[in-house]
Amino acid sequence: MKKYYAEREHALDQIDFISIKYSFLRIYKQFFYDNYFVKEGFEFARTDPVLFLFRKLGSWNIWPFEKKIETYDEATLFSVIEFLYEYVYNKAIDGSSSLEDGQKKYRSMVNDILRYYNGGYKLSEYGEIKKLSPPGFEPLIEGTIETNHPEDIDSIVSSAISKYLSYNASIDDKKQAVRNLADVLEYLKKGEIKLNGEDNKDLFHIINKDLFHIINKFDIRHHNRSQQSDYDKDVWYDWMFYTFLASIHAFSKLNAEKILNR
Repeated sequence: MKKYYAEREHALDQIDFISIKYSFLRIYKQFFYDNYFVKEGFEFARTDPVLFLFRKLGSWNIWPFEKKIETYDEATLFSVIEFLYEYVYNKAIDGSSSLEDGQKKYRSMVNDILRYYNGGYKLSEYGEIKKLSPPGFEPLIEGTIETNHPEDIDSIVSSAISKYLSYNASIDDKKQAVRNLADVLEYLKKGEIKLNGEDNKDLFHIINKDLFHIINKFDIRHHNRSQQSDYDKDVWYDWMFYTFLASIHAFSKLNAEKILNR
């Protein structure tokens, strides 16, 4: 989606929670009246939608959306947004329907409003609401890590990103995500992926010494009395997360180049 001037200059207005709720309700009504919610399971829900939504979301206080939305907290609203993503089919003129097309349109419209709320969120293609990364860090989040160690690197990095950017991530969740990235760096340090050559010496020194000093001295792993824990974790976990993630990307790219040049 094209970014206009205000967004490029990070000058977008933010909207409050009440506004995001009723903006979403208008989107839901548009899709509902255009017959997007035609999936078999959702049609069945219309016989007893209150029970159906309790089974899916664990709350009796969700349906009907138009009346109950004023009582929603953030977790309930985001759960409803994710839930509806599973059922938003695009029905064609010939009577056929496409979940992928419906989800794509739904995600686009929902994300158009989520980005204005509380620093920005987005609904991923997997149907999970995530916190937007800070401006300029999108390539790290959206870039793919593909190595010949998918279980030890790729899947762990993907899981760490998902955990860290989850809309309701706690400080402990963020710490675990940072720790997981630290484990990947440890694996890269000890494994087959090496940084060789004159051009890579400075980066290798940073990875091998400075980053592991942070990992081991700032209450991320190996808990002991000498570790520092009295710091602003919201700020420093952000810094660690993106620094570790950038380092993993660098390792991956340098290793790929080394393989190509063999």
